[in-house]
Amino acid sequence: MGELNLLIVGPAVVLCLINIFFCVRDLFRYEMQSLFAGMVLIYVPTNLYGMLLLPFIELKAIHEQKFSYEILSHQYLGFLVLNFAVFAMFLVREFLMRNRPPLRSNFASIRLHGFLANGIFWFTVFYSCLFILMKRGRLADFIRIVASGNFQAYYNYRKELIFEKATTNFLINNLDSIFVYGMLYFFVGLFAWNYFRLKRFDYRLFIVTPLLLLTAVLRFQKAPLVIALCAILFAWIYSRRFSSKALSNFIKVIFGGGVVLIVIYMIYSLLGFEGSILHGLHDRILVSPAFTSYGFYWTFPDHHGFLRYGGSRTFNLIFGFGQDRELLTYLGTAPLIVSQFFYGATEFFNFNTGILGEGYAQNGYWGVAQAAFVLFGVFLWWDYIFLKRSPWRAYAPVLIFCFSQFMVILNSGMLSIFSTGFLLIPMMYCMMFWRQR
Repeated sequence: MGELNLLIVGPAVVLCLINIFFCVRDLFRYEMQSLFAGMVLIYVPTNLYGMLLLPFIELKAIHEQKFSYEILSHQYLGFLVLNFAVFAMFLVREFLMRNRPPLRSNFASIRLHGFLANGIFWFTVFYSCLFILMKRGRLADFIRIVASGNFQAYYNYRKELIFEKATTNFLINNLDSIFVYGMLYFFVGLFAWNYFRLKRFDYRLFIVTPLLLLTAVLRFQKAPLVIALCAILFAWIYSRRFSSKALSNFIKVIFGGGVVLIVIYMIYSLLGFEGSILHGLHDRILVSPAFTSYGFYWTFPDHHGFLRYGGSRTFNLIFGFGQDRELLTYLGTAPLIVSQFFYGATEFFNFNTGILGEGYAQNGYWGVAQAAFVLFGVFLWWDYIFLKRSPWRAYAPVLIFCFSQFMVILNSGMLSIFSTGFLLIPMMYCMMFWRQR
């Protein structure tokens, strides 16, 4: 078991608290319009809380012989590196955002007009319909599995889909991620935001919402239901103007978020997940990110060498990185490798985690810093673009899209910014509405 190294834990906790202070300050300063501060505030405290609890809770996957304070100390060291990277970015932010003009993103609405805006919308609809047509055979399998109540079969089917995706054309995979996964959520949030601001319903919400739900079924994913609910929640939040003097606005946000989280867990219960609402939300949101990261520090490098980004299928196809047979056995992805070594069985096929674990698997502690700079650096860049360089442009649609996918940030590596559109979709938004001043 060993002992926890307090010389690592202490600085990690202190630096984490400093970063949390900066996050809260910036959210008040920028009237909730800070993607960088919001994402850091979601990710950093959640992982700290989970790591503090790991020695005291019973989790099915942490067998007694696999829990070690030495491994947990390594995880805290990775967390310390991550917080140093975040703190450095806060200093960069202070430099970039000096002499920032006042916020003026007060559009009455954002309307789709013009060839480019309507073209992107209808291409998203067309591509989603094409996806449904190509994958329609999965619908019968989904209905059969749900009717049988055999949810292990559900996970086994998802495992097969992962292997199937690995053999699919690189371009097709990325188009699926951007349009079927990303743009549908973006348009749901955009149309909901317009409705809450103007009380005027846009018929196109009736087009994108069914497409989102049906494509989620064909992908055998629960997350789209959660993200759609969160997109509507954040659309309601950002339909109001926040001020540090209006505390009631922040109370409404907390209350609305609690209601949506309860609805989310009820959906999970209907799908066969058991347990109390509070216990289920607690484990899924607050404990799971730290627990899964622990599995990565247990696996790398003692049981498997660092991947050095050679296991990334995307990087492999673009830059020609080599993959040996061992990596190909697990599709070269860190979550599947950890699942095989940590469990020693195939009961759980995926071990998704955030950059704290994924970055470490790729390049050790340097990998954690690299992943933090890439992932949170993208959010810092969008804050700079919308709050400093283009303060007249409405930031809310981007905030709604990104914040609604907070579970992606908690449970995915830095490549999620590419695969789910955190990088590309705000660019497309700028192109669609660049004339609206």
